[in-house]
Amino acid sequence: MIDVEACPVLIAELDTALGHMRSTLLPRLAGRGEIQLAMGAGAPVAWIRAEAPQSADVYDSMAGLVGEGALAGAVLGVDGATPARWGDPREHNVSQNGEPVIGAPFGFSQANGDVNRALVAQVVEWAAPAGMRVVELYSGHGNLSVELARGAMSLLCVEESPEAAAACRENIDGRGLEARVLAMDAADGAGRHRGPADVVVLDPPRTGARDAISAIVALAPARIVYVSCDPPTLSRDLGMLREEGYQVARSAAFDMFPHTAHVEVVVQLTRDLGEKKR
Repeated sequence: MIDVEACPVLIAELDTALGHMRSTLLPRLAGRGEIQLAMGAGAPVAWIRAEAPQSADVYDSMAGLVGEGALAGAVLGVDGATPARWGDPREHNVSQNGEPVIGAPFGFSQANGDVNRALVAQVVEWAAPAGMRVVELYSGHGNLSVELARGAMSLLCVEESPEAAAACRENIDGRGLEARVLAMDAADGAGRHRGPADVVVLDPPRTGARDAISAIVALAPARIVYVSCDPPTLSRDLGMLREEGYQVARSAAFDMFPHTAHVEVVVQLTRDLGEKKR
């Protein structure tokens, strides 16, 4: 194991916050756990999960980092206990039009802001939501939702995490947009859509969307836009959709993590029921 003291790819504010965490907090933490850093409202935020109980010094240090402005907010969660919170620990990502997209602590978000904005623009272009009935699965805190909602005739967002679903509602409502947000499993949520959908957009976790494919097909969308961070599960799911009469129209790769093997892929599928296998 090699301790990386600084990261040249990381934005400067997070690199500075990492230094504060290393010098002030890390020596006091007990046992195993995880530290996450993200950008909050004007300053970084820190989210810590710990397996073992922590000393009063840890709580005092967290309060001090927030109080002196090194962090905008923080959360410390110890297994079996209600998490402690300081300040505003929510993530604030910058969207296409410069407004922040708020994310819940410990939630998923894309790490590279510039590449993410290019990815969102591509998804919206290929989804072409204007005047359409759109279903978005695995919507998270609304990274794609806020742009899909701008032109859609209707938008249903489905996200399993209640915290992320609440953030998605806040991001949509705060922009004066309209969407229905359900905090439930993707397959079950897709089944709650009233009638067919014109477009389905999905951004599943690395495990893919195998359990939701049947529900997607039942919506009979003319277009599907699939965002994937894992080529093997993407290939599997595309094969399942091909069996149901969909074909890949176009795809694009986004180098979200330079100098690593990870890549984000956006695929647009269109319906070709004439080739559906019996």
